[in-house]
Amino acid sequence: MGKISKGKWAALILSLVVIGAIGAVVAKRMSERKAAEEKREAEAKIPKVLALSEADVLKPVTLTTAPTLTLSGALEPSAQGVAKARAAGTLIGAAKREGDFVAKGETLGSVDAVDLRMRLTQQESLRAQAGAQLETARKNRAAQQALLEKGFISQTAFDNTDGTFQAARAAFDAANAQVSLASQSLKDTTLVSPMAGIVSRRHVEPGERVTPEMTVYTLMQIDALEFAPQVPVEDAARLRVGMMVEVNVPGAGAANTTAPREATIVRIAPAANASTRTVDVRARLANPDRALKAGTSVTGNVALAAPTAALAIPLDTLRAADSAPHVYVLAGDRATRKNITLGARDEKRAMVFVRDGITADDRLISARVQELRDGQTVIADD
Repeated sequence: MGKISKGKWAALILSLVVIGAIGAVVAKRMSERKAAEEKREAEAKIPKVLALSEADVLKPVTLTTAPTLTLSGALEPSAQGVAKARAAGTLIGAAKREGDFVAKGETLGSVDAVDLRMRLTQQESLRAQAGAQLETARKNRAAQQALLEKGFISQTAFDNTDGTFQAARAAFDAANAQVSLASQSLKDTTLVSPMAGIVSRRHVEPGERVTPEMTVYTLMQIDALEFAPQVPVEDAARLRVGMMVEVNVPGAGAANTTAPREATIVRIAPAANASTRTVDVRARLANPDRALKAGTSVTGNVALAAPTAALAIPLDTLRAADSAPHVYVLAGDRATRKNITLGARDEKRAMVFVRDGITADDRLISARVQELRDGQTVIADD
């Protein structure tokens, strides 16, 4: 077989390139034709005229709104205290239990300390003995004073009698102080409430032995509670003492506890927590019926500015809320797409505020109406 010349090779390669180019053009035209057919089929499925019910056409509304900050935290008692034993002995008469109300100064129990009563009796006896000795020394001093004035005794003799009197008086004062100490120790066996409030815990049962400074009762006041959120530093800078907080208590079963309650910010910590970068905030709310319980987790909303009026639309008219939000507006007999700029959401009222893109007179088509395109002919029930 003879060799193919270079000219023939070049012609062969050129032919292959031409054939490839022609094939690419044909493939592109077939692809475009197929896409056009699919588009026509999709458009054919959309009715040329859509009929809208009265419920499908909604209007924007003007609502009052204010920038708010949402906080979360727990309810804490407005005050807490403890009743501690001051003497050692057996606890008796501690009848108060968790949930019982106690008044300030009320007796909560006592310590049965027989040795303290015996000590008081002993000190009272020693005081009586010292008192008798003081009286004798006083009489001797008075008699010696009279003799000294008449010159019957020397000054030295009187000074000795006076020294005995002074020693007796000091001994009586010391005995009297010991009686006071023993009496106070006996009073300390009575357990007294340091505040008015509710018993949150009894730590010691009657009959158990207690020692000085042992906590017997923990008390708290819940007629007023404090909402205690941990607020990020950047948000805490927007808060001020005196601001109102609308506190919501979810799942409360008692009457009137499901409605928001109003609290007032009373304290803002001057420094942030170094580890969490949050600031302690306290807002006080009244709880006269004691329906709210300390330790309950709640949320609260703080209005950061005065309410203003703004345009809002129903959430069910919003389309593509996460990317390129828009709505369809009924303009005559056409559905017109309008891109909008969203503001805050109001989940309670199922509305979203709109900063730009529509007017108060626009008629919005519900997002329930699907397969809608810009310029679509529609018929709406008036």
